[in-house]
This record gives sequence, C-alpha cells and structure tokens, in this order.
Amino acid sequence: MKIKYNYLTQTQIGSLFGESSHKIGKWLVELGLRDEKSKKPTNEAHRGGYCETAPSGQVGYHWVWNAEKTVERLRQANHRLLSDLPEELVEPPTLTGPFRISASCSKEVLNADGTLAVRAGCRRNAVVVMKLLDFAYQRGLINKLTERQQGTAGE
Repeated sequence: MKIKYNYLTQTQIGSLFGESSHKIGKWLVELGLRDEKSKKPTNEAHRGGYCETAPSGQVGYHWVWNAEKTVERLRQANHRLLSDLPEELVEPPTLTGPFRISASCSKEVLNADGTLAVRAGCRRNAVVVMKLLDFAYQRGLINKLTERQQGTAGE
C-alpha cells in the first residue's frame, strides 16, 4: 500500500481503517502519541516525527499525522485496514507477478510482494483470475497494458 500524501488528518486516517476521527484519536492516546486531556500530540509523537502542524481551513492550525509512520504504528497495534481502501488516499496496487492465492482469504489474489492485487467473489474465480494474470505476466502483457494506461492517463 502506498499512501498518496505524506501527512493525513485523523479523519483521513480513519477512512483507511473504517473508523471515525474520534476513534483514531483514542487509538493514538492508547499508543502514547496523543494526550487524552489536551487532545494534542505528545512529546513522543513530536520526537518520533509522527505529527506536524498544518494550517486549518479556517483560522489557526491543526495537527496532521505522518501517514506512513502513523498507519504502520496502528497496524502494529493490531488495527486492521479496510480491504477496499479509498483511492483518493491510496495509490492502486501495481500488478506484479507471479501471483498467488492468499492463505488467509481464498478470494484474494496477491502480487509477488504479498500485496493485494485483486479480490474475487469466490475461490474458483480467484484461481481463474490468478491464472489469467500469470499468463499475462509471463508474456509481458501486464507491463505493456500498464504503460499504455499511464500514457493515456492525462488525455
């Protein structure tokens, strides 16, 4: 997963986990990154490079959180990302073979690096999609299609 932005608000982080900004705030308190009373980032959050101030849409500022560090820390605390991440925040995964079926979910086809490539409706369809992707990967078709899409993305 590649997040498009270096810093996210708690609301944006919440959209990655399917939770509200308030819930993310509570999780950050549990991790020692946010003070429960003042609601401000802790010294640990500042020293660790987890947060920065950013201008708010109105007067003043608000806190934004380092996307990679904060999301990883939340994942390490066993908080699960949504399986269908919002495209406005996350780059779609690049298809890289060879492909395989996920051991934890038989409906998921994984890239060579273990990231999700495609989710199918059932295991049988996942196997078919995996075989089609492998066929295209072995013949260099995925790269050709990807290059063609990138070339026409701005048109």
